[in-house]
Amino acid sequence: PPFFLMRPAGAVPLAEFTIISLLRIVILGKIVVAMGLIILVLEEEVQKNLIARQRERRVRLELEAYARQALMARSLEEFDRESGQLCAMIVEHSHFAGVCMVVRTSGGSYTLVGYAGVDGATASALDTVVQRLPPTCFEPGGPTLVPESTSLDLDLTPWLIPGDDLERLHLTRLGAIPMLGPDNTAEGAVLLSSPRVALDTLRADDLLPLEILAGRLQAARAQALLLGKLIESERFAGVGQLANNVAQQLNNPLTVILGYSALLEESVQGPDLRGAEAISIEARRMKSILERLSRFSKLSNERYNSFSIADLISDVEQLLRTDFLRHSIEFRLSVPPHLPNIFGNTHQIRQALMHVMQFAIESALRAGLNQEKSIRIEASAPTPDNPAVRIQVIHSGPAFANPERAFEAVASTFSGPETVGIGLSLCAAIVREHRGHISAQNLKPTGAAVIIDLPIS
Repeated sequence: PPFFLMRPAGAVPLAEFTIISLLRIVILGKIVVAMGLIILVLEEEVQKNLIARQRERRVRLELEAYARQALMARSLEEFDRESGQLCAMIVEHSHFAGVCMVVRTSGGSYTLVGYAGVDGATASALDTVVQRLPPTCFEPGGPTLVPESTSLDLDLTPWLIPGDDLERLHLTRLGAIPMLGPDNTAEGAVLLSSPRVALDTLRADDLLPLEILAGRLQAARAQALLLGKLIESERFAGVGQLANNVAQQLNNPLTVILGYSALLEESVQGPDLRGAEAISIEARRMKSILERLSRFSKLSNERYNSFSIADLISDVEQLLRTDFLRHSIEFRLSVPPHLPNIFGNTHQIRQALMHVMQFAIESALRAGLNQEKSIRIEASAPTPDNPAVRIQVIHSGPAFANPERAFEAVASTFSGPETVGIGLSLCAAIVREHRGHISAQNLKPTGAAVIIDLPIS
């Protein structure tokens, strides 16, 4: 206090001097303590700044590592094949020792396409559970892994069933970074496990590189899908031009063969007649194949309109009923009563269904001796996950040699004898012309299916 500095007149008594000195020592001690506290606070701030700089540097290095990765693929299949390498890169540079990538399939469910930092048995068990997840499980709005981040704290317990290996492995909670599409729907997710540090020490900035990478992954996957469609369209256009040229070049010689085979049938008898008939049958079969080839570049130009797909399926069944009876093929039809109309060319869609059904008949006839010969058509109405009418043509015959290439005109269709899927290629061209989607799928233990999605009116 200021009055301690005031010096009284005359000599200062010893007691008074002692008291003043002690008070000054106490004040000096307080100053020393205050300076010590200030130094401690400064040291703490320096330490915080050092940690912040280290964290910032680590985040920057992680961002640079992810940015150096070229995310380019010609198709979804190629992108999914490289997902394992992407997961390994995340394990190397992130805070997590286990990473898996799941994507959404054409059927609306999720499937695991790549993993790193976990063993194959764990990945297989996780894939089994992931396939049960609802489409909305990765959408924003759920509990977050770290405050103020978009990463989710995914609890798998509601989708576990007794006997699941994940429960035995105590792997029921995972971090999930959604891969969101343009309309904010989840097209997949990057799943995180085995954090190298305590989760409560992580901040939103630590997960920012992974969230940015997840956005890039989804963008790259969407680009691969568009690029695959473009390549496929160009391939079909080239095949159409080639098919038209081949049909034109072979049509004239084939006409001569048909004419002479007809003359031979009229002029010969006995064994020679059977040979002439065989020539005529095979020539007419070849002419039918050439007509199919020419349709690649001569799709009908009729106007599009709204029509009942249920009635069209019934018409196709009526047209082919005699073939089912003649070959003893069991046929089943499952069409809901209130199926929405389709917007398109009735003639072309009927032609596409006829090609698929003819392929199904040929496939059913190739079934083994002890296997049933059956074909069934199942139609389903649009759902929130698939806003299109789905038509499935399922047969009990041999599986596809390669389902991804089932609709290529020069690919082998069956896993057994070699054949060319011209009818399926034409069907695929018609479906794509109508902005639909077509795919092939092998069934277990036997059989296969052709799945067609057509936009509703």
